[in-house]
Amino acid sequence: KCPHCLTEDMSFSVVKAYDLPDLTGVGALLVCGRCQLPACMHVVGGRSGGLHAAVFEKTPDPCSQGWPVMGFWPEASRVQIPEYLPADVERAFKQAEDNYARVGNEEAAGMMYRKALDVAVKKIDPSLSGTLGPKLKALHKQGKLTTDIAEWADHVRALGNEAAHDDTPIERDDLTDLRGLTDMVLRYLFSLPNLIRKRRGEPLLGD
Repeated sequence: KCPHCLTEDMSFSVVKAYDLPDLTGVGALLVCGRCQLPACMHVVGGRSGGLHAAVFEKTPDPCSQGWPVMGFWPEASRVQIPEYLPADVERAFKQAEDNYARVGNEEAAGMMYRKALDVAVKKIDPSLSGTLGPKLKALHKQGKLTTDIAEWADHVRALGNEAAHDDTPIERDDLTDLRGLTDMVLRYLFSLPNLIRKRRGEPLLGD
């Protein structure tokens, strides 16, 4: 898997390989065949085992050859999910995070962040209707969200309903803003109050 675009079973091409000292294997700079971003790896085998830099560089897709890999950098980022979310909210947020990490999946990520927010709002107050922005302001008036979060939502372009139907691709900066807002809203609506409820032995919000 590419640590950048997260494409599974992606082939890598070798930019440069070199023999490590003391016959400990080969170090190599690779490039992902999809996103063209670099990665490094340490493969063991040693020249006594027939593996050396010249062989490695001439081998198509060396990552698939079965040579023992001692290290691969960078590591793929791990998804950070807020705690104590309802299952359907967590599922939508996980899908958004998975798409956020993949180059070219910005629209899918934006749609799932908005879905996570929409489902979360309905869990807290099913009576609210309309678009996400006004619904978040309503939760602020109820004391469920801070003033800072409500004001932040006014400046997140990708939050609006029109963003879900716009033919213009969502910009990465706008998606990052939506991601941060979604994470913070979910923590205020569920993670923090449910942490307290759990310690008190009370039922969790959203269950």
